[in-house]
Amino acid sequence: MLMRTLAGKLTLLWALLSALLLVSAGMLAAFSRGSLLFPALLALSWGAALCVGYLASRRLTALLAPLAAELGPAESAADAPLPCDELSRLAGAVRSHLARLARAQAELHQVSAILDSLPVPIFYRDLAGRYLGVNRAYESYLGRERAALIGRSVFEVFPPEIAKIYYRADRELQLVGGVQQYENRIVHADGSSREVIFYKASFLDRTGELAGVVGTLLDITDRKRMEALLAEQKEFSENLVQNLAVPAFVLNQRHEVIIWNRACEELTGLAADQVIGTRRQWSGFNLEENPTPADLVLDGDYREADNRYNPLWFRSTLIPGGMHGEGWGRNRYGLDGYLLFSSAPVKNGSGEVIAAIQTVEEITARKRSEDRLRTLSLAVEQSPSIVVITDTAGTIEYVNRKFVEVTGYSSAEAVGQNPRLLKSGSTPDELYQELWGAVTSGQEWRGEFQNKKKNGELYRELAMVAPILDDRGVISHFIALKEDVTERRALEEALRHAQKMESLGTLTGGVAHDFNNILTAIIGYANLIQMNSGEGDLNAKFSAQVVASAEKAAVLTRGLLAYSKNQAMHPSHLDLNDIAQRVDRLLSRVLGEGITVSTTLAPEPLRLFADSAHLEQVLMNLAVNARDAMPGGGTLTIRTEELQLEADFVRQHGYGRRGRFALLSVSDTGVGLDQATRERIFEPFFTTHGLGGRPGLGLSIVHGIVEQHKGFIEVESAPGQGSSFRIYLPLTQPVVPRLVQAAPQSAGGGKTVLLVEDNPEVRAIVGEVLRGEKYQVLEAGDSEEGLRRFARFSGEVNLLLVDVIMPGKGGLDLYREIRMLDPRVRALFMSGYSEEYIRSQGMFTKEVNFISKPLTPSDLLSRVRDVLDAA
Repeated sequence: MLMRTLAGKLTLLWALLSALLLVSAGMLAAFSRGSLLFPALLALSWGAALCVGYLASRRLTALLAPLAAELGPAESAADAPLPCDELSRLAGAVRSHLARLARAQAELHQVSAILDSLPVPIFYRDLAGRYLGVNRAYESYLGRERAALIGRSVFEVFPPEIAKIYYRADRELQLVGGVQQYENRIVHADGSSREVIFYKASFLDRTGELAGVVGTLLDITDRKRMEALLAEQKEFSENLVQNLAVPAFVLNQRHEVIIWNRACEELTGLAADQVIGTRRQWSGFNLEENPTPADLVLDGDYREADNRYNPLWFRSTLIPGGMHGEGWGRNRYGLDGYLLFSSAPVKNGSGEVIAAIQTVEEITARKRSEDRLRTLSLAVEQSPSIVVITDTAGTIEYVNRKFVEVTGYSSAEAVGQNPRLLKSGSTPDELYQELWGAVTSGQEWRGEFQNKKKNGELYRELAMVAPILDDRGVISHFIALKEDVTERRALEEALRHAQKMESLGTLTGGVAHDFNNILTAIIGYANLIQMNSGEGDLNAKFSAQVVASAEKAAVLTRGLLAYSKNQAMHPSHLDLNDIAQRVDRLLSRVLGEGITVSTTLAPEPLRLFADSAHLEQVLMNLAVNARDAMPGGGTLTIRTEELQLEADFVRQHGYGRRGRFALLSVSDTGVGLDQATRERIFEPFFTTHGLGGRPGLGLSIVHGIVEQHKGFIEVESAPGQGSSFRIYLPLTQPVVPRLVQAAPQSAGGGKTVLLVEDNPEVRAIVGEVLRGEKYQVLEAGDSEEGLRRFARFSGEVNLLLVDVIMPGKGGLDLYREIRMLDPRVRALFMSGYSEEYIRSQGMFTKEVNFISKPLTPSDLLSRVRDVLDAA
């Protein structure tokens, strides 16, 4: 107030002085310097001015005295006014105040410079909300100069709705005090707005009175935008996981479930609120607690997966730190399901794993389908049949292991090729056309090929080819199921041949049996004629010729029996090399000139249990056949060796058995045999010599003898390439034969023989021969009659001489019944069949006395004496 009063008075005085000076100046100007009044007027003017100045100084002194007192004493003695000199004292006070003011201004300037150097916007306002000051950062941030802000209120700077908020916040701070923080917008000079956080505090003046508020602000627009974006992303991520069709859950770093989506709820039957916040993520998939792949991903413990769960769980090759797994699980309802797991880490900006997400897919139906498909695939791959799949053009797309094994072509060699690579040229083209027409029309085809392997070997295939239809019923592929039937066909052929030979053997055996009965009568009666004829009697000569012819016929029947394996065999332990050497010495006379014999024997003895005469007959028959096959001469090779036959041989040839065998080979360089001849070569009476030649029993006899020795024979031959017969005979260990002393012969007088024979001629001649040696003979035509005759003469019969095979009851059954009546009775069995054949039919289960027909009187009587003497 004082300052305003003083200012007013000074203004007034200054105005008066000015006016006075101006008036004096005017007056003086009106007179020229040469005027006589000019000095007087000049003196008068200065006098008036001095008078007025004095009066004014006295008035100013009165007015400045209080001001001097208010400003305080001078700061130094030099500044002290003279006594009673108010103006001097005032001037000193003013100078001192101005000095303090200058220092304050310097300090204020320093503070202002500091504030301006800060990058943070700063402002301060008075209690009315008017700006007292701002720093440069605030100017720059707001886009307004300082001069446009200072002294103006917030209502003059910002929009009303914003200004009201600022004003209310300032008033609240003035009332409450302390520090204030809040978020709001701030509008820039260009009208744009930003999100900020205000930090404000109230300040006091020197007297301690509230003077206003000072504040700063932090622009959080980008942060708010980022937070909004992050919140949006989080919401999007959560919604994404929640709305996934695949069951999924998320674990935090503490292995707690933070997301459990709806699909996971549906799969496990566990609601999200049952598992979120817990560590029971395993409970949806297992009855017992086990770590999930997400747990292992969080821990980074891949060794646990490798050691405990491998190979069902494995690290991901696509997601760093991720893991995949699969396996059977059981939910809380006890239902099994096959689950497919995938887990991946969730990382923050610094690469730290902060969570893990896991998806779970139930693929039980697919797994079972895959297992069925895998089983089917393995079954096809490991099938014992050949499997070939082609496209509709016939290009091979798949072959199984059996195809590779049989054909010799690898899968890589076959795929992409046409099945024609197996063609041998032996299958008619019409058959392929028939096949293709059937399968392209949607039908299956069955047939047989003769194909060729990679190594050129031919083989027979039984094939079934059918189209494969897609879901629309359109042919997409063809499938061929094939079987190598080469061995089967060989076995079938061998079986057919064996059955044919068996049938022929049965026929020839039956013929020989009946023929032997006839020969027995012929030989017997011829011998009786000889015995009852005198020396030089023509009857004796004629009967001798009859006997000779009958003996030739007997040789023929023995051949038939040999073929039918019914010939009597007398085996012993022998060395095959010895047989070969004996025959070799005879062959030079049999074969004649022009044929060279080469014999190679095994270095070690080849021990057989065989009939020596039969084996010699085998060699002789083969040698004679070889001679006939070499009319112009050649080489006959005989070789013996030891072989160990294995299962491969049996499988390949369709006959034989495993074990140690002696191999007897007879080869020639003759004309050879075609296939048709080879197929019939062992049939009886089959001959290549035409009518008038040999009867064709040579090789059939060989075949019968070999089989009787439990061996087998094979032939290899082709036209112009000679023939080779290979005979396999089982080896045995040598046995030292026992020496048996011959029993002394005794006459038959007084002995009674019961003769039972269904053939009347045989019965008659045998009876005559026995009676000629003083035997009592009781005859019967069949077993029933024989049993009655025995019962009638019970206790008198010493020997039962009986035919083995008769209509009705056979001789063996008759003997059993008689033994029940009298166990002392001996029996001698006779038959047109060999003993081996009788035994093969199961008629003889133990040793019996046996004699083969045709019977000669001497052989019969000798055998009867032997049996009776043994009793």
